Amino acid sequence: MSSASFLSRRLTQIAAILAVLSSAAACSSSHIHQLTDYRYPPKPEDVRVEAFIGDVARPYEKIAIIQSTTASSKDDETKARQLEELKGIARRLGADAVQWVRVLSTSGSGMISDPATPFPAVKQGEFTKFFLRGEAIKYIEPVSISASPTERNFSPAE
Repeated sequence: MSSASFLSRRLTQIAAILAVLSSAAACSSSHIHQLTDYRYPPKPEDVRVEAFIGDVARPYEKIAIIQSTTASSKDDETKARQLEELKGIARRLGADAVQWVRVLSTSGSGMISDPATPFPAVKQGEFTKFFLRGEAIKYIEPVSISASPTERNFSPAE
């Protein structure tokens, strides 16, 4: 085998790996879709941001639709990490809470990691990733200490 053909094949493999890594990085990033032109100042790290599975009963303004990074698993530990990430995004947006928190999935096909090889490699395949999505909201009236009886906090075990 000539060194030119070896080099050409090696460059093609490197390009394929870089393409897979860049698409995987794009799929695993969090997303923010702003719903208002006003930008609230971020909340301090020690401020509690609540998360609810439904609509909040008190008056609020929707700030953004936010989404956690994706994960291959939807076990309680992963959901708890994604929930903390969602609350952190909401805190940076100046939100008081996140409502309509739910677990969603995305599926696709393309190049995936090949665990059957003793070296990093990719193969054609299908994947499913899970993530949390919710609405970051800002209360219009002062925040009370406890949630109303109609509000239900999101739990990773759900």
